Amino acid sequence: MQKYILYISKLTGDMKGIGRGVFKSTILLLLGSTFGFLFSLTGVSIGWMIGTMILLGALSIARPSWFASILPESGFSPRWKNLAQLILAVQIGEQMTAQKWDIFAHSWFIITGMLVLSMVFSVLSGIFLNRYSNVGVITSLYATAPGGLNNMPAIAEEVGANTVVVTIVQVTRILVVVGLIPIFVRVEDHNNHMITTSVGVDTLTNVSMWWAGCLLLAAQIGYLIMKRLRFPAARMIGGIIGVALCQLISTSITDTDLVPWYPAELKVIIQIILGASLGLSIKKEMFKGLGKITLLGIFSSSALLVLMVFFSYLLSSNSGISYLTAILAFAPGGVAEMTVTALSLQENVPFVASAQTLRIIMTFLLIPPLCRFLSVYLNFKRDTNHNM
Repeated sequence: MQKYILYISKLTGDMKGIGRGVFKSTILLLLGSTFGFLFSLTGVSIGWMIGTMILLGALSIARPSWFASILPESGFSPRWKNLAQLILAVQIGEQMTAQKWDIFAHSWFIITGMLVLSMVFSVLSGIFLNRYSNVGVITSLYATAPGGLNNMPAIAEEVGANTVVVTIVQVTRILVVVGLIPIFVRVEDHNNHMITTSVGVDTLTNVSMWWAGCLLLAAQIGYLIMKRLRFPAARMIGGIIGVALCQLISTSITDTDLVPWYPAELKVIIQIILGASLGLSIKKEMFKGLGKITLLGIFSSSALLVLMVFFSYLLSSNSGISYLTAILAFAPGGVAEMTVTALSLQENVPFVASAQTLRIIMTFLLIPPLCRFLSVYLNFKRDTNHNM
């Protein structure tokens, strides 16, 4: 196998620019999908994603010569992940019907309380990281904030935080959440809590194909608008909003829900892409001199997830929300990762996506002023102690 991979790497040596990066990233997806397929045979709902993540993560750390030869110079092509997020946004947005929002509207107070609670736990995790490591308070808060791996490092850089630490803790949390969620799913007998969710149709017709193209265009327009507004997670959130509005308008005009065409294999492809992106984000350098921070990140992320699982159980016991839907909605694992899991389990995808989106919005509204307040407070406290 090594000989064939080296041969492929040699063939791509003459390719230039974006094309070579996309081609090598495709080879990585095919490589990771082999282990993803094996893991899917275990019956785990997101087996394709976890298997791909484990294999490419292990290879990314070990970095054998043949693997290094097929790694794109600029890293895993973002075009693949952008495509996965665009398709996922369409799958989520087209389910945003009035009926699906009923449970959200009736439980808005409890949901807001859960999100605030998760923010409090995230801040406490940041204080814990600051207390037991040499990381500054600003870096600690941005590192533990549930704003997503794609957003927090860039935002942290703008305020002068240590982006390396922020990235390490964010990657660690997502890996912990994605790795532990299947365990909670196994423990729960989800057959008694499953919500039937229809995502598109497999049968190709002119109407279904045409409508799928319209929703993809709506998702792209929504993304461009949110990007222009500098909104966090613009591709996912903008895409979902654009598709939801398009679906709502079409329903009001035609008095029927148009259903787009989606091959069943799209769910698998999205899982493979997200798994590859997560696995390749793991680097050996993350553990050099930063082992303590990584361990603290694993501990705080695990503790936060366990607390969210506990409160999700309380929420499901006192509302019409299923246990698994509540876990996926409030677990700090990111919009894309949690919604693709909800799709695999046929849970209430719009509810999960809405809760995860609101968490991101709350994070970007609350974390910056909180960081400024703590920075001023700590500086004042340090100056006061110095003058005493």
